[in-house]
Amino acid sequence: MPYKETDKHGMNFLEPPPDLIDGKEEWEIEKILGHQTYQKKKQYLIRWKGYTPAHDSWIDESGLHAPELLADYKSN
Repeated sequence: MPYKETDKHGMNFLEPPPDLIDGKEEWEIEKILGHQTYQKKKQYLIRWKGYTPAHDSWIDESGLHAPELLADYKSN
């Protein structure tokens, strides 16, 4: 039987799927919330676009691919 969305069930996917960039999954960053140094590495607390605060996560600076957002964060 084919899937049919109903009012009782609600939306099937509440969070957006990742984008595929060069064969790797990437998620869009909404904003940078904070920073810390952990094991001698600079990390940033990330809010992912389309996700709840429960999904906020710490990302090493080397894994952050959002130069404009990083520059905006550092200027504040």
